[in-house]
Amino acid sequence: MYHLRTGAKMKFKLLINSDEFWEHLKNDIAHATDSIRLQTLSFEADSVGKSLSDYVQLSNAKDKMIIVDSMFTRFMHNDKFLLWPLNFSDRQLYREAKKTRRTIRELNKSGVMVKYVNKPGFLFHKVFVRNHKKIITIDGSISYLGGINFCEHNFEWHDVMLRIESPDIAMRLERDFMSTWNDESKSWTEEIDGVMIHSLNGTHNAGGFLPIFDLIANAKESIMIESPYLSFPFYKRLGDARRRGVDVTLVTSMQSNWHFFSGYTRRNCKKYDIDLKPFKINISHLKAMLIDDEILVMGSSNFDWFSYRFNAEIIVVIRDEELINNFKERVLSPDIKNSIAYGPLESTNTSVEIRNETAI
Repeated sequence: MYHLRTGAKMKFKLLINSDEFWEHLKNDIAHATDSIRLQTLSFEADSVGKSLSDYVQLSNAKDKMIIVDSMFTRFMHNDKFLLWPLNFSDRQLYREAKKTRRTIRELNKSGVMVKYVNKPGFLFHKVFVRNHKKIITIDGSISYLGGINFCEHNFEWHDVMLRIESPDIAMRLERDFMSTWNDESKSWTEEIDGVMIHSLNGTHNAGGFLPIFDLIANAKESIMIESPYLSFPFYKRLGDARRRGVDVTLVTSMQSNWHFFSGYTRRNCKKYDIDLKPFKINISHLKAMLIDDEILVMGSSNFDWFSYRFNAEIIVVIRDEELINNFKERVLSPDIKNSIAYGPLESTNTSVEIRNETAI
């Protein structure tokens, strides 16, 4: 794929798991001269967050800014709510939270501007309204999108980030970053260098997902989807495709930090005749959708109810043949190989249920 303005070939690189991602990001941060923009849901001052902090502070970039979600950086650590009474005795948890606050103060003092966004509000009445985006831009020319947050437990999970070399895409994502920074975030859709980008601000997401639903509705042969938390209204759309004769396969994790998803996922895959491939190695946090082997949907969305209703998300739709073949070879095929065949519904705690499809 060629960059429309410069004629240079736009480059995509799939970075599988945190090791590949971190090696490339460290190098880009180290060579940055102008700007670093980094937006993440979770930032914790464990070994991962501390390494990021150190590298960004040492960078010679003149303009360095970080956005973190308020709820998941100030009130959640290791997926534990700090104000939950059962966690009050977890001294290590509170030490890490204190260290995170101190690290963010150090970043600000060193000239790295850090901002909390999407505050949970009085008595946490906005607890579900999270900024779930993961966006990184370097020097207005390199972008990263995907699902990896900056904390140890997230770095241990199976996931992917997409590195894009395109000044036009990087500059557009920088504008999105600055809108979030200035509390002026808006939903938008724009095609840049053949890449369709959907930015959802969390308030008009239902309309923002219509193009994704259209892609599902127009699928002719196959839909391969990976998601840790697939839920309605996406199951209904996938089920409609299945009834038209489209092969629909879900690769998801056998393990999950949301334990009730195991039973919920099996029941819905059975209900909608979706071929379930439970990932059996570690927790998979990867989110992507491949339609008819020619359309790849990636980004921060888990294709779940929270993305549909509340979360700020960034999604890209790419038709680049080389990238899609690389995704099939390095992500999809190994993940299916490392999954097990669908089995009977296992005994699990299913007392917690996600709302019925008809509630939408």
